Amino acid sequence: MVMVAGHGPATVRTTWEGAQQTVSDMAALKEKVALAVRMSEWTGLMDNSGHASIRIPGTDRILVNSRLAPRARVTADSIVTVDLAGQLLEGDALPPVEIVMHTEVYKARPDVGAVLHLHAPCTTLFGMVGKPMEPYYFRGAAVGRVPIYPDSTLVTRPEQGTALARTLGDGRAVILGAHGSLTVGAGIEEAFYLAVHMEGNARMYKDACCIGTPQPLSPEQCQAIFVEVFKQERFLKLWQYYQTKVTMAAAGL
Repeated sequence: MVMVAGHGPATVRTTWEGAQQTVSDMAALKEKVALAVRMSEWTGLMDNSGHASIRIPGTDRILVNSRLAPRARVTADSIVTVDLAGQLLEGDALPPVEIVMHTEVYKARPDVGAVLHLHAPCTTLFGMVGKPMEPYYFRGAAVGRVPIYPDSTLVTRPEQGTALARTLGDGRAVILGAHGSLTVGAGIEEAFYLAVHMEGNARMYKDACCIGTPQPLSPEQCQAIFVEVFKQERFLKLWQYYQTKVTMAAAGL
């Protein structure tokens, strides 16, 4: 590991032991994180805050967008590397103040390769009223039942991150009180897919309440839908759809 001194957080150039990540691999991973943030902001899942991370394969290190980078304009240069203690390993900017929500989930869930923290408005309504989210809309079946982590404050202490990971359990998403939400996946495309459909489920529920009492899907319906929609090809289809929209918007098209 080579430390490069400078102003503010140290910049680190590293060759990770036990990992076979080339420069092009790392560049591609950083661009994925940056794109996930830009798409999440464009869709309203994030606002001026929120973060996305990827576990670097074969390591205990993660890539995450830096604390102050504008979410609508995050680039690969805005991505920093931290370890599972939240310590900066590479980059010239600070990681998010809530980095422990990522690190503690990665510690608890070896199967998780990506985490998104969001401030999606309709999803957050469920946390504000303390109501776990059930699948009401058919696409909500991909997410399943979403529990509530009741602490609405910023998740800045390791014990908070541990409690959040405990509430998530082996699930795919969790709502953070009157604060926001978190989705996880084997890859960032999966975590983004879940975030989009969790907010869609919440929005459809809110709108349906205007005309009646929405009924959750039965377990049998959820299972039948899940096996059809929870597939890598579906994750990539949605990812590419929003990637195209964000690219066209940036070009003024």
